[in-house]
Amino acid sequence: MTEPAASAAPPGGVVDQEALRAHIRDLASLLALPALWQGSQPEAIVRGLREALVSLLRLDAVALRLAPTGEDALVDGQAPPGRLLELLGEVAADFAAGEEIMLSELLSDPREAPAGHVLAVRPGVASVSGAVVGFSSRADFPTAYERFLFQAAVDQAAVALQSTERLRQTQVALQTRDTFFSIAAHELRSPMTSLLASVQLLKRMTARTDALDPTLLDRRLAMVESQVQRLNRLTGQLLDVTRMVTGKLTIAPQPTDLAALTCEVVQAVQARTTSHPIVLAVPARLVALVDPLRLDQVVSNLVDNAVKYSPDGGPITVAITQPTDRTIELSVEDEGLGIAPEHRERIFERAYQIDSGSYVSGLGLGLYISRQIVDAHDGRIWVESGLRGGSRFVVQLPLRLEPAA
Repeated sequence: MTEPAASAAPPGGVVDQEALRAHIRDLASLLALPALWQGSQPEAIVRGLREALVSLLRLDAVALRLAPTGEDALVDGQAPPGRLLELLGEVAADFAAGEEIMLSELLSDPREAPAGHVLAVRPGVASVSGAVVGFSSRADFPTAYERFLFQAAVDQAAVALQSTERLRQTQVALQTRDTFFSIAAHELRSPMTSLLASVQLLKRMTARTDALDPTLLDRRLAMVESQVQRLNRLTGQLLDVTRMVTGKLTIAPQPTDLAALTCEVVQAVQARTTSHPIVLAVPARLVALVDPLRLDQVVSNLVDNAVKYSPDGGPITVAITQPTDRTIELSVEDEGLGIAPEHRERIFERAYQIDSGSYVSGLGLGLYISRQIVDAHDGRIWVESGLRGGSRFVVQLPLRLEPAA
């Protein structure tokens, strides 16, 4: 007696033992897929789906095109020699885009279409897009049971792809967290070490019977003050990030002279560097409704970054312009290392740092905090190439003189 095809459903009212066993084997194979794919790479999952579909449904050809959200489509397929795989791939691409195109429509002569039937499905998982197309020369393809197996297998693969992507994102997040903690510990320890050394020296100086050297005392106290200020900035950044993550960052807009605020920031930074002459190009007065403390933070972050990422020195230009009567633009341009295009959006992410080949101090939070502050003012911040190399950061703010309604 010939064994019935796995796709043949038991006839109504009659239990075909062989067909029933075939159905059980199919379902067992289907249920085993998630365990087989656990921990697999996306390419292996798609390849495994192709093999499962060909085995379960006795397909002549199959084309797959699946993509987890935000990722490139994973493409796979299997077919006899000829154009069939290419055609099925086109059907899958069209079906993934929401269109339904038959094989005959892709041929200049519809009579060239291979004899058979096509089944195309989309994954039933929202975070995975695409389509899978199966082809069989059997006259009864696809039966309702085969449709069920086909869709169920595709959905199992989509869930596996979703889980793999979530695992990858979790691993990236954990790696970012560990890197951040390492950087934070280093950054906080450095000023504390300097503070401890200065305090110990001052204790030794006061223990002596001879008079203290005022010049040396002033220098040590200035170092203590500088390191305390650095610690204060670092802890302030950590607190700001906590507020931003919990949605508790607030701004207190008030009429503020942005030109005067920018001049004060530049003077403070210029006092700390002699190798970076800072050129100011700002109007005599420009009043806008902003939070002065938060905008001071943004300007300080940008000018400090310009100094930090110009290790060989060079001029820094800080400018304020008014491109329209409703907008203000503040720009900070340096001639330093520059930022490659692929990093220009990501540098505003939390704790993101560019590997420049040498250690650059900082927690990688300044630009993230700056973007959050600018966003809270309904503004924009971006980076572009400077005219003479380096980078040019631009902050665009709405010019408001009254609180928003």
